[in-house]
Amino acid sequence: MENDVLTQPVQEEQFNQEVENANEVIATEQTTETYATLSKEELLALLEKEIEVKSIDQLRVITDAIKIAFYKRNKQDVEAAKKIFVDNGGIEEEFKLEADNCEERLKELLNNYRQKRNESNQIIEKQKSDNLEAKLEIIEKLKKIVEASEMSSENTYPQFKELQNDWKAIGAIPKEKLNDIWNSYHFQIESYYNIMKINNELRDLDLKKNLELKMVICEESERLSVLPSFVEAFKQLQELHDKWREIGPVAKEQKDEIWDRFKQASTIINKNHQQYFENLNAEQESNLNIKKELCEKIEAILETTATTRKDWDAQTNEVINIQNIWKTIGFAPKKDNTKIYERFRALCNVFFDNKQQYFKNLKEMFGQNLQKKTEICKQVQLLKDSTNWAETTNEIISLQKQWKEIGSVPSKESDSIWKEFRESCDYFFAKKAEHYKEIEKSYEDIIALKEQIIAELQSFTEENPRTAIESLKEIQRRWSESGYLPTRIQNPLYAKYKEIIDAHFTTFKKGISQHNFENFKSKVTNKSSNLDIFKEKDRLKRKYQKLETDIITLENNIGFFAKSKNATSLIKDIEQKITQAKEELQMTKDKIKHIITEEKNAQNNERE
Repeated sequence: MENDVLTQPVQEEQFNQEVENANEVIATEQTTETYATLSKEELLALLEKEIEVKSIDQLRVITDAIKIAFYKRNKQDVEAAKKIFVDNGGIEEEFKLEADNCEERLKELLNNYRQKRNESNQIIEKQKSDNLEAKLEIIEKLKKIVEASEMSSENTYPQFKELQNDWKAIGAIPKEKLNDIWNSYHFQIESYYNIMKINNELRDLDLKKNLELKMVICEESERLSVLPSFVEAFKQLQELHDKWREIGPVAKEQKDEIWDRFKQASTIINKNHQQYFENLNAEQESNLNIKKELCEKIEAILETTATTRKDWDAQTNEVINIQNIWKTIGFAPKKDNTKIYERFRALCNVFFDNKQQYFKNLKEMFGQNLQKKTEICKQVQLLKDSTNWAETTNEIISLQKQWKEIGSVPSKESDSIWKEFRESCDYFFAKKAEHYKEIEKSYEDIIALKEQIIAELQSFTEENPRTAIESLKEIQRRWSESGYLPTRIQNPLYAKYKEIIDAHFTTFKKGISQHNFENFKSKVTNKSSNLDIFKEKDRLKRKYQKLETDIITLENNIGFFAKSKNATSLIKDIEQKITQAKEELQMTKDKIKHIITEEKNAQNNERE
C-alpha cells in the first residue's frame, strides 16, 4: 500500500481564506464589468432575484460585483445630474441630489444575503459534523472487519467495498479533523488488504484499474500547469487531490513512479500559485501605500485654509485629480481595502463639505452686501435733487466711501446695482457743476475790478510818505469792498495784490520812520522844546527792554508752532511781527544813542 500518498499532508492550509479571497477578487472584477451597463434599479432587481435562486457560494461573487457596480452607477448618476444642473445655469456648489431609496434598498438586500449566508454556514457546519460522525462509524465498521478472527474474501470483500463506496458518498468534514480521519481510514484499509490476502487476480485487476485512474489524474494535473489562471489551476488541483485520495492503491513497483509524476505536476502548480499570491500581495501592499499617500495629500489640503474663490477652485482641481488617480489604482489587501477607502472617502467628504459651507457663507455675505448697497442707492436717490451743494456733496462722498468698503455682491446683481448708484451720483454732480458754472460767470466783473486795483498798485507813485500811506489804505478799502470770490480764484489774485501793497507799505513806512527820527533829533537839540530828555531817555529804555522781551516771546512761539501742522500762515504773521519789532527796537536804540550824545555835548559846553 502506498503509505506516502495516504499520509501525505492534505493541502487544505494552502487552499485557505487567502485562496477564496483571490478567487472572489478576480470573479468580482469580471462580473462587475458584466453589470456595468445596468441602472441602479436593474441592479437591485437582479440582486433580489439572485438572492432567491442562487446558492451561497454563487451569491458571494455576484453580491460583491453588484455592490461595486451599484456604487459606480450611483456616482455616474450624480455626476450626470450635476452636469445638467450646471448646464442649466446652476452653481455647482448649490447642487443637491434628489433623495432616492435605492441605497437603503441595497443595504436591505445585503442584510438578506448575510442572513441567508449565516443560515447556510450553520447548515454546512452541522452537515460537516454529521459527516464526521458517519465517517467515524465507517472506520469503526472497518475496524471490526479487520479484527474479526475468521475472515474470508467471499464474506467480507463486498461489505468492504460497500463501506468504501459509503465513504466516498459522504461529504466534507471539519478541516481540523481531516488528516486524523484520513489516516485512521487508510490505516484500516491497509490492514484489511494485509490481512485478507485477497486473491492475486482480483487484487491485480483492482490495482490496474487504480493505476489507470491515477494516470488520468496525472494527465489532467499536467494540463493544469499551463492554464493562464494560476488560481483556477490550483483550485482544480485540489479537486484532483480529492479524487486521488478516493482511488485505491496501485502495484508496489508502480507506486513511487505514479506518485512522483503527480507530485511533480502538483509542485509546478503550487509554485505558480504561491508566486501569484506573492506578486498579488506585493502589488496590493504597493497599492495600499499609494492610497495612503493620496490620503495624506488630501489631509495636507485640508490643513491649508482657502480664503478666496480662486483658492477653492485650485484646491478642488487638485482633489479631483487625486480622485482620478485613486480610480486607476487596484485593490489594497482585503483586510485594509475597506478601511483605506473609508478614510479617503471621509477626507473627500470633509473637503467638499467645507467648500459647500464656504460658498454658503459667501452667498450669505453677498446677500448682505447687496442689501447694504441697495440701501445706499436709496439714500443717494433721495439726495440727488438737493441744492444744498456743500452739505449734500459731503454726504454723497461719505456714501461713496461706504460703498467702496462694502464687499462684492452676487454677479448677476453687480452691474445693475452699480449702474443705479453711479447714475444717481452722476446726476447730482452734473447738476452741481452746471450750477457753479453759472455762478462763475457772475465773478467776471469782480475779477476785472480786482485786476484793475492790482494794475493801479503796480503803477503807484507818491513822494510824500504820509500821503502815500493814506492812499494805500484807501486802496485796501476798495479791495475789501470789491466783492467775494471762491478761494480757488481769490487766492492767486490776493497773493499778487498783497505782495505789491506790502512792498509799498514797507517803502513808505521807512520814509515816515526816518522823518519821525529827524523830528525827534530836532526836538532833542532844540532847547526851546518842551521835551524832557531825561524822562524821554528812561521811557525809551523801558520801551527797548519791552521790545527785547516781546521779540524773545515771538521767537519762542515760532519754535512752538513749527511743530504743528497747517501753521504756515500763523508763523508768517509772527515772523512779520518780529521784523517790525526789531525795526522799532533799532529805532529806539538810535534815539537813546542820540540823547546820550547830546548830553555829552551839553556837558562839554558847560566845562568850556
